[in-house]
Amino acid sequence: MVFVCHEGYPSHHTEFVLKEQHLFRERGYFEQAISPIIGPQSVISEGIATSACEMIFTPEGAEQWLAEHIYPEAGIEPDTIDIAKLRKAGELLEGIGGNAAFLLHEGRSDEEVKQYLIKYSLMPDEETLKFLKFLKVPFQEAYIFTYFYGRQLMKPWLQRPDRLTIFRRFLTEQVYPSELVKEATS
Repeated sequence: MVFVCHEGYPSHHTEFVLKEQHLFRERGYFEQAISPIIGPQSVISEGIATSACEMIFTPEGAEQWLAEHIYPEAGIEPDTIDIAKLRKAGELLEGIGGNAAFLLHEGRSDEEVKQYLIKYSLMPDEETLKFLKFLKVPFQEAYIFTYFYGRQLMKPWLQRPDRLTIFRRFLTEQVYPSELVKEATS
C-alpha cells in the first residue's frame, strides 16, 4: 500500500498530472513539461511520495483498508501489527540508503556495503544486491538523498492543522526546497 501511494495516488502520478495541467498547460511554465531526475523538484517530488500514505490513511485506517480490500484478494490472514510503530521504525531507518551511498563513494567494497545494508536495513541478500546495483547507476548515488531530505523538509509542514491544504499546494504549485527551509525558520 505504501508503494501504491508513493507511485500513484496521492503522489508521483498525481503530482505530475496536476502540475502538467495547472502549471504547464494553464500557466505556460515550460519547465513543468518534464521532470528531470536530478534537481530541486526531485526533492519535492520524493518528499510528497514518502509522505503520501500518511496523508490519506491513519495507521489504523491503513490496516483496516488492507484487511478489507487487499488481504482477502491475496489470500493473506491479517496479523495484528501496530502500523504506527512499524512506520516509526521505517522512519528511523530512512538514512541507511544514503549511508550506503557514502560508503561506496569512500571506496568501501561491495561486500562491506552489502553487509552494512543487511545488518541495518534488514534487507534480504538478493534485495541488497539490487540496491547496490541501483546506487552504482550514474546520479542514483545523489538521488538516494531526495527521499530522506524531501521527507525531512516537508515533515514540519505536514504536521500542521492545515496539512491537507499544504499537501495540495505541494501537488499543484511550484515549490522549491529553499522555500520550505526559509518559511519553516521564519
